[in-house]
Amino acid sequence: MQNNGSLGGEIVLFVLNFIIGSVIGGFALAWRLIVVVCYVSLTVYRLIVG
Repeated sequence: MQNNGSLGGEIVLFVLNFIIGSVIGGFALAWRLIVVVCYVSLTVYRLIVG
């Protein structure tokens, strides 16, 4: 952090960093859920077909 920066600017940067991290984390979570659904459905299909 800068010693001569205002407290408001630091809060804005913190909130922006938090929002960007949340968006990236949300996409990563959605991608993992999609992969899990694909693997589970493929496994169930293979068990049914034999």
